[in-house]
Amino acid sequence: MRYAIISDIHSNVQALDAALACIDKENVDSIICLGDIVGYNANPSECIEMVKSCSKINHIVQGNHDDGAVRLDKMSFREIGEWSEDAIHGLRYSKDVLNENDLNWLKDRPERETIDDPNIKFHICHYSPCGMSASWGYILDKPSAQDAIYWLKASKINLAFFGHSHLPTVVSNFNQFSKDIDFVMGNVVCEKPIEIEKDRFYAINCGSVGQPRNKGYTTYGIFDSEKMLVNIKPFEYNISGAQKAIMEAKYQVEEANIKLAKRLGKFDDRRYS
Repeated sequence: MRYAIISDIHSNVQALDAALACIDKENVDSIICLGDIVGYNANPSECIEMVKSCSKINHIVQGNHDDGAVRLDKMSFREIGEWSEDAIHGLRYSKDVLNENDLNWLKDRPERETIDDPNIKFHICHYSPCGMSASWGYILDKPSAQDAIYWLKASKINLAFFGHSHLPTVVSNFNQFSKDIDFVMGNVVCEKPIEIEKDRFYAINCGSVGQPRNKGYTTYGIFDSEKMLVNIKPFEYNISGAQKAIMEAKYQVEEANIKLAKRLGKFDDRRYS
């Protein structure tokens, strides 16, 4: 089967529309969404509707912004303080404009799923396969990458796709007994086929659709389980349209609109961002 993998849409309907248009030409059987459909940008309702109405999107896990929009009014001050200011503005806006049905739909998304493909069983999640227990769920360095590989080995799963960091990333390890890992992050992993070998363990992030932190590159992934190949592909979208939508959105404070509009395409390494 051929799968498309999208993640971290973040209410960017212009980017999601462009990504799905590209994927439509890829002849995929299924589309996997790794969460964070909402947050930051101006069109959470439209993005949810687009994801729900696309017949090929049939695996959807919950991201931290999806969960945050649902639980915002119940968060403690301490938990709110763990989010960046920009993220909180995006959550509040999403919470204000989403209807009850959309919020309940986000709430009902699973945190993770294992897909039993005829050729390989693989795992999908928003965070690191380890969850939030280590490094706030991010895989940004070798120690956090090693934790993910340990989880895969313990779970006897050779392949996992994750999101959350917004950065294309490939982590691999030779076999059950090897401690060394290969860790590559950034544009260098794009447009180069990643061959999945059955005696190795892999954790792969295909990047962000709607809020790039990869020098402005928005990306999605294609996984062919018959050929055992993963390709991470950059695409272009109407950035100025997304910026204009943010400026016109009614965030709580005007400064938030300006900051969020300028932030598109820039990297922010704050935890929980």
